[in-house]
Amino acid sequence: MHEPLISTVIPARNVERYLADAVQSILKQKYEMMEVIIVDDGSTDRTLEVAESFKPDVRVISQPQRGHAAARNHGLLESHGELLSFCDADDLWADENRLKKQVEALADDRHLDMVFGHLQAFRGSDWAERGPPPPECRAAPQPGPVVGTILIRSDAFHRVGGFDESSRLGVFVDWYTRARELGLKERMLTDVLLYRRIHRENTSATDTGARSQYARVLKKALDRRRNKPDPE
Repeated sequence: MHEPLISTVIPARNVERYLADAVQSILKQKYEMMEVIIVDDGSTDRTLEVAESFKPDVRVISQPQRGHAAARNHGLLESHGELLSFCDADDLWADENRLKKQVEALADDRHLDMVFGHLQAFRGSDWAERGPPPPECRAAPQPGPVVGTILIRSDAFHRVGGFDESSRLGVFVDWYTRARELGLKERMLTDVLLYRRIHRENTSATDTGARSQYARVLKKALDRRRNKPDPE
């Protein structure tokens, strides 16, 4: 079977504690045709140093702080893959065969645009002194239509367009909503493909404007629906 080149983009800002684990989980993949691109988003800690320690197995790009959406978009501009994937710098890829499984799914159906998998949340070490683990860490693996489990054809991704750089939260929700509006065909694997780390620095947990950010994403989707021309 033809092995297409896969580009994996990791946005990273002030994640010196987690980045090495994320990169190592990706480099363990039993899939040869891949490039890993880390985009340092103006870190002020040792994140860039950690990223560069993985050269030449990864490519490292630096930019002034512009946010994760801009970092992902920057990495995509530098990518060469027929297929695209992502990993947040504080998460872990869970299955060393995940890319093989997802590539096989795409090969089995040429009309399929993107493949997701399940995710399992786990408690980061900084939760140890905070009592019981958060509820999501006690739950069974869940279907994960999230940025960390997706493998998508490059041409399909670019039909949807890049990530919205004006938002801090709900960035992938916005992108995924646009993808579904365009009718992209997707498949959800039952395999656990991502371990999502829950820690006290998670943006969704610490950003006091979370509710308004997600409301903004919803409003944009409703506006697109209202402005869509009626079929003749």
